[in-house]
Amino acid sequence: MTATVSPTAVQTWTPPSPGELLATAATKSSATVADVETVLREFGITLPSPIPPHRRIRVLRLRVEGVKKTGEQISIDHRLDAGVWAIMHPSNSAGKTSLLEFLVWGLRGRTRDLPTHVKAWVRRIAVDVTVSGQHVRVVINQDVSSGRPHVTAVLLSADTEGQLLAATDGELRMLVSADGEEPVEQLIGAFMRESLGLDSTELWNKSGGLDGAGAAQVHGWPAYFGAVYLNPGGDKQLLGDVPGALPAKLLELFIGIPYTSLLTHLSAAKKRHTKSTNQAAHRADQDRTIRGQERAQWKRELEDTRRQLAAAQRAVSPLAEVALAALMPRWLTCVPPGMPTRQPRMLNRPPSRCGCCLNSS
Repeated sequence: MTATVSPTAVQTWTPPSPGELLATAATKSSATVADVETVLREFGITLPSPIPPHRRIRVLRLRVEGVKKTGEQISIDHRLDAGVWAIMHPSNSAGKTSLLEFLVWGLRGRTRDLPTHVKAWVRRIAVDVTVSGQHVRVVINQDVSSGRPHVTAVLLSADTEGQLLAATDGELRMLVSADGEEPVEQLIGAFMRESLGLDSTELWNKSGGLDGAGAAQVHGWPAYFGAVYLNPGGDKQLLGDVPGALPAKLLELFIGIPYTSLLTHLSAAKKRHTKSTNQAAHRADQDRTIRGQERAQWKRELEDTRRQLAAAQRAVSPLAEVALAALMPRWLTCVPPGMPTRQPRMLNRPPSRCGCCLNSS
């Protein structure tokens, strides 16, 4: 028995447009759309298109050249046509993982699990790959003549897949080159992210930052590559190298859930703002405490100064009276008895020669 489903019963969900998101955010925050856009710009956040870009990586060919420590030459040339491929061998240590790691080196920019002694054998790796419609050859060269490995890389492009597979390096267009292990990883990572339309993903680390109070941790192409190259069997984590919430975010991104990267950026921005606000409040509390302690100290010093001044005044007062008596001129003010106007009469005589004083005595 076959059930017939009416077309009207099928419900589809259309992701909101950036304008609709802005309007919803403005309504919920009781702000204007312009205010919401201003806040987002201040935090460096832009609204992406809800339509996921075309993300596809197709490996076409792998070539490896090298020399083992014993002097044995290594030459690998595998064409990977469309379909499902499996690398199998009845014995362990036959090179199955190394073959995958050579691909990882060319696509990721750095190896993950390639043994150090095997990595030292490699002199050249060339990976022909189509990334979101771009036909590119990634060439990594390793020079060990100085005793220390020196890595360089170059990205070459072709117009068609057939031209890429048939052409030599000199017949292809050079896009960009890098010198050094870190620059090589950055070069390949930037090319892959831009070609696949991937932004760096921010996740909040509660114990990150110089102060250990939390910081946003930025994950680039190496983290994304963990969603392409699964971890070895027996690993407790399916996707990626970083434990925690990152594997789930990568899975959402590669499935194509709209605004996944935007949500991670908003979450990190909110936590960064909360941390800054808390730190500012903590600094303000510290400043108030310090100012209060300074005022208390000033008050104590002022009281001490007042007490010292009062004590000094009390000690100096008797001496001041003696000095004033000694320095007083012998002009005395005397008011003779019986004078109605009580006008003083100035005498240049000692008190014993003053008539009024003598009369009063």
